[in-house]
Amino acid sequence: MYSKIALKICVALKQGKIKSRKEFWKKYNDISYWQNIDISTLNGEKYYKNSNINLICVFDQIFPFVNPQVNQEEQPFLFAYISDINLLNAFDENITVIGVLDPTEDVFIREKRIVETLVLNGKNIISGLANGCDSIAHKICVDNDGKTIAFFAFNFRKYLS
Repeated sequence: MYSKIALKICVALKQGKIKSRKEFWKKYNDISYWQNIDISTLNGEKYYKNSNINLICVFDQIFPFVNPQVNQEEQPFLFAYISDINLLNAFDENITVIGVLDPTEDVFIREKRIVETLVLNGKNIISGLANGCDSIAHKICVDNDGKTIAFFAFNFRKYLS
């Protein structure tokens, strides 16, 4: 799933038109700009139709809440994600897992036990896809038939070539 505007933003990133979050928020944070700009999204549409990767941008109604205490120029404006974005609306059932990239055996065992307990109690796991604690949490969640959503950063330029 992706909106036309999210896809346009992704293509603009690929083309090097947006160089940073700061630049996006200073120059490109007006939805009418994206509604009116003529950018070919054909390659992006082909890629996303054949993948399980979804895009969501700040102009989409279901874009996740960002704490307003974060400086706007540091706030994300585009996410790639895997799974059902509507899980984000289940505030009381969502647990975000973060941690180290190279956990010790003790951390792995503790995290496995905690995530299993959370999933068995109906909690959804929300995390990135980094090595270590993030991926452990997703794997344990899936292994226990839980619901999970993964947000990740990837090189848009690479994937839309």
